[in-house]
Amino acid sequence: MALNTFPSGKHLSITKFISRLLFVFFGMALSFSAPGNADEENLQDAFKNGKFILDTRVRYENVKAANFINNAEGLTFRARFGFETAPYKGFVLLAEGDFTRDLGVNDFNSTVNGKTQFPVIADPDSARLNRFSITYSGLDKFTFGVGRQRLVLDNARFVGNVGFRQNEQTFDSALFQTNLIDEVTFTYVYVWQVNRIFGSQSPVGKLDTKTHLFNVSYGGLPVGKITGYAYFMNVDGAAAASNQTVGIRLTGEQE
Repeated sequence: MALNTFPSGKHLSITKFISRLLFVFFGMALSFSAPGNADEENLQDAFKNGKFILDTRVRYENVKAANFINNAEGLTFRARFGFETAPYKGFVLLAEGDFTRDLGVNDFNSTVNGKTQFPVIADPDSARLNRFSITYSGLDKFTFGVGRQRLVLDNARFVGNVGFRQNEQTFDSALFQTNLIDEVTFTYVYVWQVNRIFGSQSPVGKLDTKTHLFNVSYGGLPVGKITGYAYFMNVDGAAAASNQTVGIRLTGEQE
């Protein structure tokens, strides 16, 4: 249902994106509910007992690069704010926006401000929807998620949120995860859009994709955790960014 609701290769307006996710959330929630005042009160409690999100950061960066006479210098501020409901029959709704501005120290090429005489510091001014997702974990050892999500797989070498930048990379995606087998975690994600770090004003701030991500890990080895992954990334109109990556990763420590 998620893939038909959010088709690949099309940019949805924020209004349509939010309205469709709300429709899915309440439709699925009601399908698990029996009629009566108690269910309505529980849904109200999910919002009443939810939590607000506030995450702020000030960041300074100085860049000296070859072939540039001028050094880049940037002082920027980022704020993320949102709300996450408490679970209601296994469902959690999360909405979060983010806002980035320079604090007057802006001698840098943000990739959209035209200051090409300076090296790049990719923290442009931006205001956008950062995350908006529905997660369902009402079945034991299974998790389902759909919407604009933060994805960080393993050490973020191939799939991550680029967390050291002010504007986060997020993924319009559908996620399935299970640890039905002890010590084994299987994750599958389908991604139809990548929301990149270049902000709300960038013409390359979004990429349409038809991407399949498979990741399975086993943590019961004496030496640590072994992970196998297969990432099939098909980016529309950007052949250089498309790839097929298969690998194995072993992590652990010994005293």
